[in-house]
Amino acid sequence: MLLENYLWAAVSFPAGVFNPYSGVKTSILFLDRNLAKRTYEVLFVKLENDGFDLGAQRRPIEKNDLPEALRILKDWKVKTAMQGVPKETNAAEKGLFLSVARKPLLESPDINVGGGLGRF
Repeated sequence: MLLENYLWAAVSFPAGVFNPYSGVKTSILFLDRNLAKRTYEVLFVKLENDGFDLGAQRRPIEKNDLPEALRILKDWKVKTAMQGVPKETNAAEKGLFLSVARKPLLESPDINVGGGLGRF
């Protein structure tokens, strides 16, 4: 029901993003019934870096995928609301996002929306 009626995007963070408290891999699910009904695809965004190293100290680093991920999510939401699914070739070439048709996800015996799709 969640995948079929509400999910429009999932953002996958690397394991260790919540160090030193937890090293568990985390994904954030974006739910919106109206938006999900306007498209047959689900957006998956994979973050490699959040601006900090993944060690216990979480020191700042230069690599940060968060601004690009936010732009992708905003563009997807706006363009989907306008009845057009965006094709972000530049970000897609970097491997930051992937759009997947909802039907194969629903037909799969083991659904994984937390980043277990191919490169994700």
